[in-house]
Amino acid sequence: MSLLARVRARFRDRAAPWPAGGPATPASALLDGPAVGELRARATAGGWQPFGPLQTCGQLAGEQPSPFVGQGLEFEELRPYQPGDDVRSIDWQATARLRLPHVRVFREERMAARHLLVDRGPGMRFATHGRLKAAQAAAVAVALLCQGQAAGRRLGLTLVDERLHLMPAGAGEGHLGSLLEAVRAGCPPLAAARGRGELDRGLRVLEQQLPRRGAEVAILADFHELGEAGWRALRRLASGHRVLAVRILDPAEWRLPRLGRGRFVAPGGGPEQAVDTGDRRLRAELEGAVRERGERLARLLRQGGGGLVELSTEDDVSDCLEAIAVHG
Repeated sequence: MSLLARVRARFRDRAAPWPAGGPATPASALLDGPAVGELRARATAGGWQPFGPLQTCGQLAGEQPSPFVGQGLEFEELRPYQPGDDVRSIDWQATARLRLPHVRVFREERMAARHLLVDRGPGMRFATHGRLKAAQAAAVAVALLCQGQAAGRRLGLTLVDERLHLMPAGAGEGHLGSLLEAVRAGCPPLAAARGRGELDRGLRVLEQQLPRRGAEVAILADFHELGEAGWRALRRLASGHRVLAVRILDPAEWRLPRLGRGRFVAPGGGPEQAVDTGDRRLRAELEGAVRERGERLARLLRQGGGGLVELSTEDDVSDCLEAIAVHG
């Protein structure tokens, strides 16, 4: 078992006190209706743009530029006629002027896809301060979905816990409503969790579901359970799509609280581990591992033109939305 898995544990009665009102619990909805409405209003007003301009390879006609040329509305070029060209595209004025058949070529416009992968595995049903990591992920997901709907995107969703929940890309207010209900719904109880989450598999399945390139992809997770297969899938996604990762951590994962000696169990079960939280070497190793993983994520995503935003369970989600716009 990794160091992160050993120390990312249930702090029970030794955790720091919760804010007024108490923590959200995985059994209840992660977001209530008014919170969803507020996030939607914030995401669709003021020109918030989480992703920059992109070219799409989707299959449905829309308003986003595509790398394919054909019968779209945006003029691309005038070029000599080639065998196989549609004779209806011949520009007769240019043909007469140049004394050689020429055709007008237009750039096709296709509907861009935005797909969210939201981790709700055992490690995301945790917080010592603020809101559950899963609740923070749900809030960011609501904003991204609502802004995507307003921007004319086709929206898809993959929820990851002990299994995968796939919602293929679609459009329309009814489809958006189904996605919002899914992301704000309560998680399975942490006490019932068994084993690791399915983040690696979720990334591989997402890679297979997306078009060849040109989609907007947002991954909301803590990335603790990302294995080498997941890293490879993420690298392939980043090479063909615009990928935004929101890494959500609790303050206790950035810096291990000094709780003395104790026995801990990782979310999802497993044997108890004896940990001395005051051990300097262990604390340095943990903090270094968390920092190194974030740096590795940022490097990988930058290479493909994407970005990484980090969010704490204590943070106001509005600050995260502003940071996302900077990376767009």
